[in-house]
Amino acid sequence: MNKGGYILRIFRHVRLTTVVIISFMITTSFVLLPAETSSPVSTKTRGNVSINGSTNVNKFELTNNLPRISIKRTCSSDTLALQTKKYWFNIPVKKFKADNPQIYKDFLAMVRATEYPDIKVGFALKDLHNLMNSRRPVSFPVDIFLAGKTRSYNITCRFSSCGDNCFFVSGSRKMSLTDFDIEPPQKILGLIKVNNEININFDFVFTMQD
Repeated sequence: MNKGGYILRIFRHVRLTTVVIISFMITTSFVLLPAETSSPVSTKTRGNVSINGSTNVNKFELTNNLPRISIKRTCSSDTLALQTKKYWFNIPVKKFKADNPQIYKDFLAMVRATEYPDIKVGFALKDLHNLMNSRRPVSFPVDIFLAGKTRSYNITCRFSSCGDNCFFVSGSRKMSLTDFDIEPPQKILGLIKVNNEININFDFVFTMQD
């Protein structure tokens, strides 16, 4: 065999080997790459309400995770029920949580938890019905019972669906402790003072029942 033929055979062998290696790498890469999967759709099963406030030295937050709230479905043609019926639900004050145990203890004393164990929230079914039929935020009066006093606030709420017969209602509102005849607490001979203004954030999860 002449020298040129020998070199040609080596070249062909090297080229074939390279093709085989590249093919193997490509095939292996496809085998090892994980198949694309669609992102799971998260379904929220619980609501949440938080109370945010501050003192002259720091801020504080209390949170409460709430179960789904069931509301009996009212036919849209039942005008009288929609116009007159109001729905109330309770938020147990002792189920609030705070990072600082002293904040939690002071909160229970401030809202007189032994005498009034629940914060009560009420709204007209017609307003909820209007919110469900709107694609934009809707403002309507919401009654809040706290520490033995009931006050009404116009709150802008947002609606979103979370499946069959399930939906979210979310919003926020600033209010004052003195609205409920609560004197902002003071500690350490008045050195630490709770500010009068608090902010309520909520995300309620409702289910409609026939």
